[in-house]
Amino acid sequence: MVSALLRIQTRIYRDGLIGALAGTGEFGEVCACSGLGEVRGLLDRTRIDVILIDIQFERGVPTPVARNAYRIAAGRPIVVLGGGLSDEFVADLFEAGVDGYVTTSDTIDDLVRVLGAAARGELCCPPQVARTLRERLTKLSVGAPRESRVGKLSRRELQVLTMLNHGHSNKEIARELRLETSTVKNHVHNIISKLGVRSRYDAVAALAVQRDG
Repeated sequence: MVSALLRIQTRIYRDGLIGALAGTGEFGEVCACSGLGEVRGLLDRTRIDVILIDIQFERGVPTPVARNAYRIAAGRPIVVLGGGLSDEFVADLFEAGVDGYVTTSDTIDDLVRVLGAAARGELCCPPQVARTLRERLTKLSVGAPRESRVGKLSRRELQVLTMLNHGHSNKEIARELRLETSTVKNHVHNIISKLGVRSRYDAVAALAVQRDG
């Protein structure tokens, strides 16, 4: 059974989602809050498998919200609920560390499916957004300088990056290397930082550039 934490600003909407998800029988626990500041406290007190962040009413560009949520989540997968965003904006969210995306047009069944997949370590990316990310990676790979920072990675980080390159999820990497999933997420964060890139996808592209060079 999946344990979920919902960060939903509107109470009436928040209460409705709690009841809807609890009624599916797929969730062992569903807790909720209205602000990101409350998320950290709930994570300290409760076992959470996946976090849902509602960005519908965020002012300005929602990407900083996703980045902040990624830092607070400390390795837990994040699913974003939004509406009316372009493919480019959604791609930005995935580059910021999001694991799944659902829209206000999706059903409760869609939400349950994406939350469950994210909790299992799977990436739930809409096909059109995947194409946008691929185009970004192609441009990065073609235009990237030959010099690479891959050599700065530790042996374990290089192992993780190689497995990312082979398409493995965080959970699959954790199982193969006998690590906690949260530890793998920390390794991925360190890899992104050391390579000076924006996302795991860019890190994989940097590895490809290094090998081609």
